[in-house]
Amino acid sequence: MLIIRVHLGSFILVVGFFSSLSYLLSSIIVQVGESILTQSGLTDFFTTLYQLSLFKLAHWHHTYVLGAFVFGVVLCAPIYLVSKFIIEKYRVHIRMFLKNLEFSKC
Repeated sequence: MLIIRVHLGSFILVVGFFSSLSYLLSSIIVQVGESILTQSGLTDFFTTLYQLSLFKLAHWHHTYVLGAFVFGVVLCAPIYLVSKFIIEKYRVHIRMFLKNLEFSKC
């Protein structure tokens, strides 16, 4: 919010929505994080990362945090594409409808 201009009401709405979604998906997120952290082939990798201060500060050694990060990275592109599609449809159809309403001409 501090780097790009975002409407404050939209920001609060989106934070509330995704916080609720995170709560609903918490069991899946923990399972994803646990499956990644318990991979036998990645044990040495995570042991090496755990020795770094940045890794400890990011808390990626916790199942929920790592699972949420992976979940977010995987869903980043689909959410972007769906949002872009919805915004384009809004600009074509809904904005023109709202401009033609009686109370918006005042």
